[in-house]
Amino acid sequence: MSLAEPMSVTDGWQPVRSGLTRANQRDPGEPLHWQGLGVQDVDLLVSFVSRWRPPIEVLHTDVELGLCPEIDGVLGDDRESRLLKGMYALRVDACFYLDGDVYVCEVKPDAGYVAMGQVIVYRHFGRKYAAGLENCMAAVVTDSLQPGFAEVFEENKVRVLEVGVGQDVVDSWRSGGQRD
Repeated sequence: MSLAEPMSVTDGWQPVRSGLTRANQRDPGEPLHWQGLGVQDVDLLVSFVSRWRPPIEVLHTDVELGLCPEIDGVLGDDRESRLLKGMYALRVDACFYLDGDVYVCEVKPDAGYVAMGQVIVYRHFGRKYAAGLENCMAAVVTDSLQPGFAEVFEENKVRVLEVGVGQDVVDSWRSGGQRD
């Protein structure tokens, strides 16, 4: 894992410690300990992780991506500033390795433009600021894709990993999609 480039304050955002760390690494076999995800997201991610072959060996959840709104000096209490930074730092749902590449991943039921926008922003800031994500790729884990969005995800080089009920994972890139 390499270190991210030094960061500077930019446009009201400031650097935070971020990237792939031991603190956000999870055991893929222990979903009850995956932090930072809602119940639906955990269910989708469990479904993906349990079905993907070869198995996911390294999983990170709730990964900070390097910037949060500038808060220092706005509040008088350092404790409140730390709390707000924790709430508003850019965080990606999950990071994992597939086919030798590290992915930032948005987990979203019925994925469409919201998941697209989030994961593109996460890929950008991950590459720019987060340790271990300098060459990250983008992926979305979903139960279904909104109509008409397959082409949009492909044009933006976002890998779609669709986990339907009772089926194997449908991987847009193994189905002829393109890589970054």
